[in-house]
Amino acid sequence: MKLIVLSLLNIGLVVLFLYLFRQRNLLSYSQGGRIWLTFLAIGVITLMDEFTSIFYVPAEAYRFIGLSAIPFIVITSLLIRFISTRLTEIAEILEHHQLIGGGVYSFSYLVLGPMVSFVAVASIMVDYILTACISAVSAVLNATSFFPLGSSTAMVVVLAIIWFVASLNILGIKENVRFTFMIFIGAAFIMINLIASGLLNLDLGSLGQLRLATSQAVKQINAGSFIGDYSRFISSIAFCILAYSGVESVLQTAGFVRSWKEIRKAYLFLALTVGVVTPLVSVLVLSTGIDFKAHEGDLITHYATLLSGLPFGFMASAVFFSIIIFLTSGSQTELANMYALGLLASFCINMGSLILYRYFKGKAEGMTYSTSRLGTLILWIILVSCFIFLAVDKPRATLLWGSVTGVMLLLGFWVARKRSPETKEIEQGENEMAMILYLAESEKRDIHLFFRRSQEAEKTEPKDNEAYITFYSPRVGGLPPKTVPNQFRFPLLKISLFHRLVALLRVVEFEMADRQITVHLGWPMSSWWERLSIGVMVFNLMKLPRLFPVFDFEILYNRDPTSVPATIHSSPKGEVERRKDHETF
Repeated sequence: MKLIVLSLLNIGLVVLFLYLFRQRNLLSYSQGGRIWLTFLAIGVITLMDEFTSIFYVPAEAYRFIGLSAIPFIVITSLLIRFISTRLTEIAEILEHHQLIGGGVYSFSYLVLGPMVSFVAVASIMVDYILTACISAVSAVLNATSFFPLGSSTAMVVVLAIIWFVASLNILGIKENVRFTFMIFIGAAFIMINLIASGLLNLDLGSLGQLRLATSQAVKQINAGSFIGDYSRFISSIAFCILAYSGVESVLQTAGFVRSWKEIRKAYLFLALTVGVVTPLVSVLVLSTGIDFKAHEGDLITHYATLLSGLPFGFMASAVFFSIIIFLTSGSQTELANMYALGLLASFCINMGSLILYRYFKGKAEGMTYSTSRLGTLILWIILVSCFIFLAVDKPRATLLWGSVTGVMLLLGFWVARKRSPETKEIEQGENEMAMILYLAESEKRDIHLFFRRSQEAEKTEPKDNEAYITFYSPRVGGLPPKTVPNQFRFPLLKISLFHRLVALLRVVEFEMADRQITVHLGWPMSSWWERLSIGVMVFNLMKLPRLFPVFDFEILYNRDPTSVPATIHSSPKGEVERRKDHETF
C-alpha cells in the first residue's frame, strides 16, 4: 500500500514539474528593458529559507514547551499568515510612494524617520547573518548522523560552500533563482514522501500524543489568571516563531517584481506550501516516540531514517544542507534565540509602522489593498509581547541584537546628519522669517494666513497681506511645487503637525504684534475612521483660540462649483464664489 501511494505521488510531481518547465516566463521575463521576477521565483527563494527551519525548530520548541509545541506551531502558522497580509499592505504603500525595495527599512524610514529605520536594518542584519549560521549548525549536526566529521574537515567543506554560494550570488539574482528552483524540486519530492510516509505510519500511539499535546496546550493557557494565561501563550508563540523565519524577505525583493500584486501572490504561494508543510511535518515528528533529547540536532533526518531507511534519511539531509553558507562554533539553541529576537524586532517595526501610517494617512487614493486595523493592532501587541519575553528570558540573544543595533544607530546617526536623503528637501523649503518679511511689506493692517495641504494648489491672485502655508514631509512626497508667490512651504520635522502649527503662530504673534491676524483653516473632509488623526487634530484645533486670544480663526468649506444647482447661478444676489474643496491638512 505504501509503495503504491508513494509511487503515485512521485509520478504526479514529475508530471507537475514537466508541465511547469513547459511554461514560458516561469521564473523571470523581460519587459521595459529589464528583467523581472515572477511571484513563483521570489516565493521559492523564501520557501527554501523557511524550509530550513523545519530541521531545527521542532526540537527547539519541544525543548522549552514539550508536547505543547505541536498545537502552538500550528497556531503560529496562522499568525504568520495574518502578518503576511499586512506585509502585502506595506508593499502597496511603498509602491504608492515609489519606494521600491528595502522592505522594513524603507517603510520604517517613511513612517518613523531615519533613526528607527537603522534599528530595522540592525534586525535584518541579525536575521540574515543568523539564518546562515543556524542553518550551518543544523547542517553539521544532521550530517554527523551518518558520518563523523573532524573540525578541520568541516571547516574546509564549509569554506568551499561559502565561496560557491558567493560566486552564485555574483552571477545575479536570475541565476540564483534558477539554482534555488532546482533545489526546490528536490526538496518537494523529499517533503512529499516524508509527509506521506508519516501519515501512513500514524498509529494509536501517535494519535494519543496529539490528544495529550492538545490537552496540555489548553491547560497551559486556561489556568484561571488572564495575565498568567497570556504570558504562557506569548512564551509558547515566541518559542515557535522561528518555524516561519524568512517570511519578511518577500517584501525585501519588491524591487525585482513589477507590482505589489506579485508580492501578494508570493505570500499566497507560501501560505499554501510552507504554511501547511511546516506544521504538518512538526506534528508528525513530535507525535512519535523518538527520544528527543538524544536527537535534538538531527530530529528530522532521524525521523526520515525511521520511516524509510538510511538512504532516505541521508537524502533528506543532503538536499537541504549541502548548500548552506556559513559555519559557526555556537550552539543551535543560542543561535535560534538570537534569530528569533531579530525576527520579532523586524515584525514589530513593520506592524507598528503600518498602524501609524494608517492612523495619519488613512486609505490613500488609488490604493486597493487594506486589512483590519484592529487586527493589525492585536498582531502588534502579540509580537511586542513575544519580543519582550525573549529579550528578558534570553539575555545573550538580547546582547547580540542590542550590540548590533547600537552600532547601527551610531553609524546611522553620523550618516543621517551628513547624507540624509531628506536634507535636500528640507533645504529647499522656506523659513518663517521669509514669510514674515513678505507680510511686513504690506501696508494693510489685516493679515491672513491660509493653511493648505501639500497637494492643494492655489490659483488666486497673490495679495501682499495673504500667505498660503503648507507643511510638508521631506520623506513623503518631498517638497510640493510652489503655485503662487505668496505660498510658503515649511518642512515638518520631529514634532507633530499641531505643535508645528502652534510654533509658527507664536513667531507670527511675536513679530507682527501690531497687525490683526486671521487664521484660515480648511474644513476636514477625511473620514475620522479612515484617518483617526483627523479627530485628534480637530480636538487640538479647538485649543487655538485660547492659545492665541488676539487672533481670529475661521474654518471654512467652499463647495465644489460642479455641485452648485443651476438656479443658484442665476441668483440676483450675485454669483457664488467657486473654489475647490479643501482640507486643512
